Formats: sequence, structure tokens, C-alpha cells
Amino acid sequence: MMMDVVTTKRRGVTSNLLAAFGPILVSLPLCFTAGCIADTEEDATATKTQGLGASCSLQRPYQWDGTVTTCKESQSITTTLIMQDGEVYFTESAPHVGYGTGWANVICDNGTPKKGSSVCKPNITLPDR
Repeated sequence: MMMDVVTTKRRGVTSNLLAAFGPILVSLPLCFTAGCIADTEEDATATKTQGLGASCSLQRPYQWDGTVTTCKESQSITTTLIMQDGEVYFTESAPHVGYGTGWANVICDNGTPKKGSSVCKPNITLPDR
């Protein structure tokens, strides 16, 4: 029986490097070409400017007016609330002498806190009978 011995030639260092980096070198131009094609398509927001308003600093306690009285948050809340443009803050009035009871929504409108929907009615307590 006859056997053939297969012999292989040794590769040099340069040949091994080219074999290792060959696929990378071929794929780079394809990658750049695909990236350029993808970048040429415009996104829905690529040509539109997005206006971002300024944030608001809401000094607390906040107070708001009703038709016949004024309402106010708790006097013990003395923090500043930073709101983003379009953000809504909900608050309720605390019982103060001379103030009313109710609630209010404060809306940040491009750097200015503005009163949205609100209720403020007189704080009337009926005498005991």
C-alpha cells in the first residue's frame, strides 16, 4: 500500500500578517461606503430645529389669587424648585389665617413660572352649634 505524505510550505511573517489583516482591509472600504450611504439619508428631525425653552426657578412657598381671596403653600416650605420648560407643578394651599383654601398648577413657560388651572376659595369655618 502506498501512502502519500502531504507537505505544506511554511508561510513567512509577512504572509501571516496579510492573511490576518486581509479581511479587515477589505471590509474597511465597505464599512465607510455603507456609513456614507446611511448618513446621506435625512432623519425626520435633521432639517427641523427643536426649540428648547429655558428652565424656571419657582420660589416657594408659592401663592396664587382667587376671585375674592389669596391661597398660599405651607409657610415651612422655603425651597427653590427648578422646573424644565413645559413641566407642571401641582400644589395645595395650607390653612393660614386670612388666606383661602384650594390648589394650583404652575407651568414653566420658557423661563417664567405661570399659574395654570387653579382653585382658591375663602377659608370659611362655620361656628359650632
